[in-house]
Amino acid sequence: MNDPIVEEVRRIRAEIAARNGNNLRRIFEDARRRQGSDGRRVVSYDPADTVESGCVVREEPPEK
Repeated sequence: MNDPIVEEVRRIRAEIAARNGNNLRRIFEDARRRQGSDGRRVVSYDPADTVESGCVVREEPPEK
């Protein structure tokens, strides 16, 4: 059973990999350069965040 959505994702993944010489570091750097270029907000986590039980837990700074 062929799923057209899965086929499209695989085709795009192969194109991106080929465009970056199948080099994982270059693929990652390309993705970072392109993220946010469509105007959507990019979320990043503060280094103060910690991971507990597979969840990201935000450690709030003390009140001033």
